Amino acid sequence: MKQSILISLAFIATVIGAGFASGAEIVSYFLVYGKVSFFGIILAGVLFSFFSYLVMSGCFYNNTYEFS
Repeated sequence: MKQSILISLAFIATVIGAGFASGAEIVSYFLVYGKVSFFGIILAGVLFSFFSYLVMSGCFYNNTYEFS
């Protein structure tokens, strides 16, 4: 399970780093909704992490090591 979490975190870092390098896009999107937007950012991060973990765990379970 520890290896799955590490792979999932690497996947998230790759996707977030490629798409939202500075994080300014995330903040500007959620900032419109005021203080409650903080919970939206946290919820989006948790959901993204959870679904990424599910995908990577499924790949690990099925012995899928190449994604091309």
